[in-house]
Amino acid sequence: LQRATTLLPDDHHVMADYVTALVWAGEYQKAVEYYRRHESALRDLGYLHKNIGKAFYELRDFTRARKLYARGCQVDPRDKEAFKGLIYSCCRLEDFVGATRAWEKARRAKSISSTTLASMEVFILNAMGAYDDALKTARAASLKDKGMLENLEGDVAVERLRWDELDQALARLQAQVAQQPKNWRARQDYIVALRKKDRMREALQQFALYQKSGQPVPYWVNGAVADAYLYLKRPQQAAKYYRLVLEQHPDEPFEPLQGLFYAQTELRQWQSAAATLQQMSEYLRKKQAALNGKYFSVPEADLFEYQNNVATRLRGLFLLFKDKNREAAEYFTGALAKAGLDTGLRNGLAEAYLWQKHPRQALEQYKIAQGVDSKDKDSRIGMAYALDILNYKNEARDLAQQLYQQFPTNLQVQNLYETLRIEDRPFLSFNYYFTREYQGAVEHYLIAELNAAIVPTFRVFSQVIWQETRENEGGGDTLKSVWDRLAFGFDWIVVPQLTLRQAVSFDYLKGSEVGSYTRAQWRPTDPLKITGEFDSFSLSVPIRARSRGVNAREAALAVTYTESDQREYGIASTLYLLDDNNQNPGVSAFFNQTVLNCPDVKVRAGFRADYFRYTRDNVDYFSPLFDYTFLFTPSIHWTIYQFYDRLYRTSLYLRGGVNKQIGFDFYPVAGCTLEQRLEWSKTFALTATVSYDQQLYNGVYSHVLGAYVGFKKYF
Repeated sequence: LQRATTLLPDDHHVMADYVTALVWAGEYQKAVEYYRRHESALRDLGYLHKNIGKAFYELRDFTRARKLYARGCQVDPRDKEAFKGLIYSCCRLEDFVGATRAWEKARRAKSISSTTLASMEVFILNAMGAYDDALKTARAASLKDKGMLENLEGDVAVERLRWDELDQALARLQAQVAQQPKNWRARQDYIVALRKKDRMREALQQFALYQKSGQPVPYWVNGAVADAYLYLKRPQQAAKYYRLVLEQHPDEPFEPLQGLFYAQTELRQWQSAAATLQQMSEYLRKKQAALNGKYFSVPEADLFEYQNNVATRLRGLFLLFKDKNREAAEYFTGALAKAGLDTGLRNGLAEAYLWQKHPRQALEQYKIAQGVDSKDKDSRIGMAYALDILNYKNEARDLAQQLYQQFPTNLQVQNLYETLRIEDRPFLSFNYYFTREYQGAVEHYLIAELNAAIVPTFRVFSQVIWQETRENEGGGDTLKSVWDRLAFGFDWIVVPQLTLRQAVSFDYLKGSEVGSYTRAQWRPTDPLKITGEFDSFSLSVPIRARSRGVNAREAALAVTYTESDQREYGIASTLYLLDDNNQNPGVSAFFNQTVLNCPDVKVRAGFRADYFRYTRDNVDYFSPLFDYTFLFTPSIHWTIYQFYDRLYRTSLYLRGGVNKQIGFDFYPVAGCTLEQRLEWSKTFALTATVSYDQQLYNGVYSHVLGAYVGFKKYF
């Protein structure tokens, strides 16, 4: 035919046959291009209308397809293919009035068979969303198309899904799958329904059965599978299926792009996540360009506005995920200036404040979001976290309980509920310290604590303390002191701003040496923390004094100001009244600032200044009248692995500066600590360190090695 069009360029029927053959061969684009070039010559050939109409229909130009199918019906009112094409095109354009009129015209004229009329009536009802009516009509007309009936039953179930009637939809689909195991459409919808019900493991089990059939997997099923994997904390598999969805070119790629973004951030694939955000922005830009200057429906406008708001929020969350909390707060503040009633943006700003260690400001933003939409789940979840941090423990747990009753399968709600429940469980902590001076003292210190909550605001604890300090004086003489102590006490949130720890301790072998420990902490604002302590039997005296059995009464006052997660500084004073009538007052100040803030590597810089003195220097341990130390304190923190509740982090703390003791010159001093932090789950964390320091004793260096291991286990 192509050769014939060349040999007979004026034969319009040959041209029409060529276009028809292209359509039959599926060469729709080629057929349309040829038709447009010769439209004036082919316009009046009636039998071509339905064929070229199909090409326009397949290329999604439904407006042109409708016109061509309508001409085909005018040429031959009995042409059922042209009639069906007209109905399909009208329904695609949501012109249900036009579809109904064409159907009524054919019914009155009796130009189309009753079976075709019935199937088209069912199609129109189905396209309008009247799925129950469509199924009833098909059954009343005794239509024999088994595949169509199965699809209609599936559409009825899908309608239930759209209206969140999940239990009804699941019951229908489960029955279909049980009765017709090879009804692949029903199994597809069943997988989607299970995902919507958050029955993710069952969804994956059904998908495994579906895969064995060898049937092609539509994009919406792959999307449900990806959501299931993400829910089950398997982001690697989730990312794979989200990419499969996008490769299938869905009509709306926004949801799979959003899911892919979350999977990539969970995997800490920051560059890939940034590229996905860019894809979302590009998609929305093109969509906006397509909508500009064109009439579009209210649902289209609402969907675009929703997607645009979600993308805006995700950009801010991406900053939070990378620990750019200050930048995220500025971003959300700017976005809210344009959309102040958007609860997603408001929650994002609140989350940024929370991560900046400003829970009061976060709570205020969550309350504003609640004022806009009292049913907003995300703001209620965030509010519970903020209340818990601010020591409104009962209110936080009441809110978490309400959320869990309403949304028992929601992952964020589950995480909140589990976190607060774990916080109220008993825990055991174990801490062991080792110090070795070359030359000088050796010390072992162990403290184990069992702690249990009576109510969320009141916990009781008991501690076993063992400490042994030895010092070789030379000539074979060794000084040794051992303490075996038992303590009982409580932690009480008196009011949310004021907490109190009180304990009584004694030597459980001797039954004497009773001591009392009190610590009160007041947090009047987010940044400011004031802590006062008094211990009537303190072992925190210098190590060489401890080796001689010296203990003290200790009083301390500390003021810390935490501007944000990036900067902190403070000052503290202590006074030790040693039991040998020596006194040891001291003052220290510190400053810490993050200078490099990457998601997996952080560098902090700061300084520490210490001053202490003793009132007596005629004792046989290190007791200088004045001692000054100034240290620079940089630190580096590597996140080796972070996956949901599991974290491996290595930190290196460096310190270097000068020490000045009265009667001696300035001496350089330095030290370092290597720390390994392992958070295995919400209920178990382990920390281990090794350290080295230079210690000066009256102008003589002592090299000090230290080690520490400790864990905390909730039951």
